[in-house]
Amino acid sequence: EKAGRSPRLAAKEGDEAAARALIDVGVNVNCVGGQFEQTPLHYAAREGRTAVAGVLIAAGADVNARNRDYRTPMHWAAANGTASVVRLLAASGADLDAKNGDGQTPLDVANYWGNPETAPTLRQLLGYNRRVGHKCEGFVQGVQEHFSVQRVGVFPGTKAWR
Repeated sequence: EKAGRSPRLAAKEGDEAAARALIDVGVNVNCVGGQFEQTPLHYAAREGRTAVAGVLIAAGADVNARNRDYRTPMHWAAANGTASVVRLLAASGADLDAKNGDGQTPLDVANYWGNPETAPTLRQLLGYNRRVGHKCEGFVQGVQEHFSVQRVGVFPGTKAWR
């Protein structure tokens, strides 16, 4: 893949102009390629390229596309990306409960990889309570949230908790 000729490379590098030019000449924004058979949106999400992700979504990119390992762009954004990409994908209809090939949701992935920016954003988007396990109902969710919060070092009273 040479620079300027691949929508996946343009997305990975955050080259918004190249992405627009490729879209203008009719390149399929949902084309797959690479080792994991990913779309350009997977690459943009993984690299935290919010502007390019927005261009791809506006051109019809599938926000719930699955790669070879059943990861969606949201899984990549949760692991390596930024809160802005997570919010963009969510606002565009991305499934926050999608499970990858390992049975992990985007929040599970954010916690596993220790992304302190995306985990709190996903918790907020999912509507998790700020107080963990304050009632018996939702006990499993409370326990899961408790360990998720501890893993990324987000504790009550800290800035990230809000």
